[in-house]
Amino acid sequence: IDLVHIHSPAAAITARLAARAVGLPSLVTIHIPSIYYYGERQTIRARSGRVIYNSIDRFLNYTATTRLIYVSKQIYQTYIDNRLSPIDRSLVIPNGVDLSQFKSNSDRELIRNRLNTPSGMLVLTYVGRLSDQKGLDVLLEALARLKRECTVPFVTWLIGSGPLEDDLRKMTVR
Repeated sequence: IDLVHIHSPAAAITARLAARAVGLPSLVTIHIPSIYYYGERQTIRARSGRVIYNSIDRFLNYTATTRLIYVSKQIYQTYIDNRLSPIDRSLVIPNGVDLSQFKSNSDRELIRNRLNTPSGMLVLTYVGRLSDQKGLDVLLEALARLKRECTVPFVTWLIGSGPLEDDLRKMTVR
């Protein structure tokens, strides 16, 4: 092992300490600002959790992290503005895809016709890996409930592949 690269906020605490203990550099990719952990709840537990986690995170960002990567300028700015991370070890690498390479000359209506989707119908789309981590079973259950209660007709397209593809296909309602 030459480098410890961490994405999980909870793992970031122990992994950085472990990396430091054995003399390895650590890199943390931050997907959401830690100040948003525990949501907006104002319970004692939520407020305490935010204070404790942010204090530990700030300390480790300054003392036990070689580099901090942010997936957007907004997240980077949140950390810098709140003095949660040192500027000299912080870097933005946008989490995104250049969509221009996927532009198609296909007509929108032609695509809708191929997918049996009426013109003007609302289309909700998920694009990503079809895995447990993404919570797509929860999404499909919520969409089924929404379909029963919503007066606006819509269709959902799941675009991707992964270990849950067959299971998700079975869950869908056409």
